[in-house]
Amino acid sequence: MPLLRSPADPRHGDTPGTFEEPADAVFAATIDAIRALPAWEVVTAHPESGEIHTLRRGRLGGRHHRVHIVPGEGGTLVNVEALDRRESARAPRAHHVRELFDSLNGRVDQPRVRRSTP
Repeated sequence: MPLLRSPADPRHGDTPGTFEEPADAVFAATIDAIRALPAWEVVTAHPESGEIHTLRRGRLGGRHHRVHIVPGEGGTLVNVEALDRRESARAPRAHHVRELFDSLNGRVDQPRVRRSTP
């Protein structure tokens, strides 16, 4: 049973709920880190399994991406799951997942610059 819920989003079958912080410090710190990222939010959190389901909002309220996260002492695993063909169209782009993964694992990369060739 999920202990954490974001505000309801009926387009994705979400229902309103309450926030209750889990006891595990790593789990709670991961949730706080996700909440600190501008485009990401926590949808549900399951302390018993260690999974956090997140959502990334697209520009101008566009596409929503679902990502499953399993925090741990040695780092955080980020797993993108596509449930069917329609869901796979919502899969986040690699750089969005990398942004989340790097943020949760304390990595800050230099921005990449694309150069056009003449």
